[in-house]
Amino acid sequence: DWSELAKDAGTYVLDCILSNKKRDTVLEEIHSYLTDIGKQVAEPGKIPLQKFVIHKSLTKSPADYPDKKSQPHVQVALRLISQGKRVVSGDVVEYVICEDGNATAPTQRAYHPSEINDKPDTLKIDTHYYLSSQLHPVVSRLCGPIEGTDVALIAECLGLDPTGYKRSLAADENSSSSSPVRVVANHRVLTTSLTSSFWLLDRVYKGITVGQ
Repeated sequence: DWSELAKDAGTYVLDCILSNKKRDTVLEEIHSYLTDIGKQVAEPGKIPLQKFVIHKSLTKSPADYPDKKSQPHVQVALRLISQGKRVVSGDVVEYVICEDGNATAPTQRAYHPSEINDKPDTLKIDTHYYLSSQLHPVVSRLCGPIEGTDVALIAECLGLDPTGYKRSLAADENSSSSSPVRVVANHRVLTTSLTSSFWLLDRVYKGITVGQ
């Protein structure tokens, strides 16, 4: 389930990777972009609300979901129904993960854009969620084949604490000595199989367009 913010980032990064520029230039542009977008996300009102909206279809009636608390679009649908709106199986539900004053999981802090507009003082976009769970996974997957960057550096560029990512990176390096995808240093063309990257970006695009 991806936001337009994640789609935009994935598109920019993939364009950089396929630009036929030198690797160092590609990395410099990507890291600069991530630093800029991280600052924009952290600044309230800098990025339009619509960029944070996530779309997900209902495969059944909202009341029929057994795991409602772990399904943010179902929670939003049930609230909309309680407000007198008609929401049925097959509908696409829009939601944004917010900070609402409760220390619950992000999946339990989903709100419809109209609810955020009605309560701007109490519902704030959960910027950490969007940086860590929307932007970081997409960019890390796309940049995985490229030498010279890693999950910790990407996190740091986005303004996230890289400590946990460094531990995860160290563990991964200890468990595998080589990667199945390799970028050859000093080549202008990034010689790598980007199959997995294209697959991820396709998933992001489908997650966006299903609600449009």
